[in-house]
Amino acid sequence: MNINLMVLDNNPASREAIITLINSINNFSDDEYGISSLYDTDNFRDAVDYISRNTLDIIIVNISSINLERYKEDCIQLRSIYSYAPILALSESPNPTDLKNFDYVGFDDILDINLITPRMLLRVIVSGIQRSINYHSFHTSNQRKLISSSLLELLLDKKI
Repeated sequence: MNINLMVLDNNPASREAIITLINSINNFSDDEYGISSLYDTDNFRDAVDYISRNTLDIIIVNISSINLERYKEDCIQLRSIYSYAPILALSESPNPTDLKNFDYVGFDDILDINLITPRMLLRVIVSGIQRSINYHSFHTSNQRKLISSSLLELLLDKKI
């Protein structure tokens, strides 16, 4: 699986550290998984613009250096535009009370940036992508069943 991802981080030093960590995934990963493209940006506007023109498998957002309350609407907008795949948040805060609203703003998972290893990050990325594929497959299947049931009801109503 070739993974296309985006890193969104407004701090150049931490963004480079995250990119280095991501690039190191290809050093130990087998041929089954690898990072094929990586786009990095420092603001939500560029992220939204890029997503509207490209297909990504996952977005990684470093929330350590942003005021989550101030950017909550941007995070929610990012989730609404990018509803088909996972958004992973990274934070330097190990305190769960600081992270209590991460799912409310649209993050699928959150990791403590100080504890991440390349293998752990790859596992979380692949797991998030697989979860997203399964979720999409489940909803597509349910939509087909609902449409089939509705069509059957219409056909039966016409015969009676």
